[in-house]
Amino acid sequence: MAVPLLLLCCVCTLSTSLPHVVFQSPDFITTSVGESFRLKCTRDLPMSYCYNSISWHKVNLRSGKLGGVSVHNKDQLEDDKKSCTKTINNAQVKDSGIYYCASVHDKMLFIGIGTRVVVTDTGPLNLSVVLYTLVVEEVEVEVEVEEDDASVLLQCVVMDAVPSQVRVWWLVDDEERTGWTESGWTGHNNSAAEYTRAQIRVSAEEWNEVTIQCVVNYKNQTVSRAVPPSCKQSKQTLMF
Repeated sequence: MAVPLLLLCCVCTLSTSLPHVVFQSPDFITTSVGESFRLKCTRDLPMSYCYNSISWHKVNLRSGKLGGVSVHNKDQLEDDKKSCTKTINNAQVKDSGIYYCASVHDKMLFIGIGTRVVVTDTGPLNLSVVLYTLVVEEVEVEVEVEEDDASVLLQCVVMDAVPSQVRVWWLVDDEERTGWTESGWTGHNNSAAEYTRAQIRVSAEEWNEVTIQCVVNYKNQTVSRAVPPSCKQSKQTLMF
């Protein structure tokens, strides 16, 4: 009976020593340069002031480094005495990142789930969609396939759009296919850009006989790129 009692004591200790929870909202914010956005952090214990109860930290998605949040944007204590909101005015592209609120209680640090903020330049969005085809040959190729597969790898790369807001799919002779999709950054400096890459593999028969398109939907925009018939005659890596 010693072990069950010990486990029960551990559970009780954890449940009573961790009453302090931090809630953060919203999960995602997208705004334009010059506009404002608001972050909210709530904890389950009342507070008298925000400045000595809540702190904000930002992660730069390009570099992965932790940065500070402007002290000019002060927190405001809400009427419930449990929530603090921070308003960032005149937002700039450099304000993009993931913001975390943190609170210390009994020497323990509690952190929110994070709010991703994307600040984009004003003006119409121009999606950049580039199609790549890797055609299987009997010599070395850039993908791992068997010669008997007789298939073609297609990649569609979308730039200048937030990956979480992009949906990419393929139309193979009007049949929708999703394939495999990933997102990332082109580098780790300030000039790096996010990308979304989707790929599928089609059979040699489909490659030679049907129409293949990459379709991208971002907010209220839909852009498509079709594989030109002339490209199907080539036996090398193509970009168009």
